[in-house]
Amino acid sequence: MMNKKASFVRKFGGAGLAGALVFGASGVMAADFDVTAQVSNALEVTVVNDMDLGNVFAVKTAPNIHVAITRLTPAGAYVPVTEPSATIPVLLGLGGATAARGSVAVPNDSPFTVLLPPAISGDNLTDTGATGPELPALLAAGLQASIDAGEAIELRIGGAAGNPSVARLYLVNFSLGSVVGGTVTADTAGAATNCTSSTRLTAGDPVECVLTPSFDATAVEFGIGADLVTDSTAARTQYQSGTYSGSFTVTATY
Repeated sequence: MMNKKASFVRKFGGAGLAGALVFGASGVMAADFDVTAQVSNALEVTVVNDMDLGNVFAVKTAPNIHVAITRLTPAGAYVPVTEPSATIPVLLGLGGATAARGSVAVPNDSPFTVLLPPAISGDNLTDTGATGPELPALLAAGLQASIDAGEAIELRIGGAAGNPSVARLYLVNFSLGSVVGGTVTADTAGAATNCTSSTRLTAGDPVECVLTPSFDATAVEFGIGADLVTDSTAARTQYQSGTYSGSFTVTATY
């Protein structure tokens, strides 16, 4: 009787062990995965070359009047612009100018937007004379408003730390063109000729140019031009010989 009891206990113990092994083999192990996303709200604009206004003839200014203007196109050519009432030329481009050029690397052919400075003359410059577009003797208030708001790009002799009493030059009406690797498909600010027109009439309006990359293009390159105007501050009436410099910002985004 005792032997049978002992045998029963051994068999029960063996069955219990087998059941434990089966239970362990059916267990589930969890694994945790991390998730990341890189958000890029702006495309990188690479400077191909800076803007060089070349040699400029500038003599004097007229208080409260922006008396002359010279236009640098995105292709790097000066367009002579005269002020009808000026008895002598006060601002002329003498050559050697180079438009700024930028480039944006693109992963596909999705359109993107290039934003130029919002410096606007406030006056639509039209072809009214044999020598080119003429600037009225007193521009609409938009130009001065753009200067007062710090939107016009200021060029000072010696740069930002230069002599504050010397007359300054200003860049307004920025334009984009001469595109390689894509096309300008629209100007969301309403310009008539694909971001190469200065028809934006309100100071502060952004100059937004939509570019579409060509098929298989890896980068889109473009030229940037602007209109150069004289100072109108009564306390700054004379220009000095030397280098006038400044800078402006261009961004790109989808």
